[in-house]
Formats: sequence, C-alpha cells, structure tokens
Amino acid sequence: MTPMIAIRAAAFACTLAAATFVTPAAAETIWNVDAAHSSAEFSVRHLVVGTVRGTIPIASATFETATGTPLPARIVATLDVAALDTHNADRDTDLRGKDWFDAAHFPTMTFKTSKIEAGATPGSFRAMGT
Repeated sequence: MTPMIAIRAAAFACTLAAATFVTPAAAETIWNVDAAHSSAEFSVRHLVVGTVRGTIPIASATFETATGTPLPARIVATLDVAALDTHNADRDTDLRGKDWFDAAHFPTMTFKTSKIEAGATPGSFRAMGT
C-alpha cells in the first residue's frame, strides 16, 4: 500500500514570496520551497475505525508549475522522517524505529508525486505519490 501524503497549499502559499525559481522553458517554472515554513501531512487508516494523522517536516523540495493552471505539475520533496510527529510520543518512537522507518539509518525519504488534484478550496491541492 502506498502512503498518501497531502501537502497543504497554505504551506506553499507562505513560501512563494521567499522561494527562488528558475525557468527552464517558457511554459514551466521550478520553485525551491522554503522548507522552514513547510511540512507534509499524512493520514493512515487504522483498523477501519480510525485515522492516524501526522506531519513530517520538509528538508527541501521543488515543485514545477505550468502556464495556465493553478496546480503544480510535479513535486519532489525530501522529508525529515527523524522529526515526524503524530502527537503521540510512543507512536512516534515506534514509527521512527527499526520496524517502520528506521530513522536512525534513514533519517530522510524522498517523496515524488504521481498525481496532483485540485483541493476543496481555491488554491489548495492534494498530492499523491511515492
């Protein structure tokens, strides 16, 4: 099962003013995200009756935008797994341990989008990927 990570547009909206960009072609712009003001949110269904939610700080990220659409075309992010937070210290320690992320040996992971869709509110989006 591939984890779903939703990245809040508000996190990106705060960073656009401070982000740097390069233009490789007229139709695309690549943005470097201000990691200090960004995080990835995740949710995982637990035993059909509940949902565990949490955040993972973004160490670095870029996203591409294309002319004519408010949605990003592509996002690549390095996430700081060693600092993940589900608001439950015991669960966080377990998730960082050898049975799950093994953050002692793999403190970061790379997230790449496979699909981006519009969110429920203007300017928001949902990014799915691996």
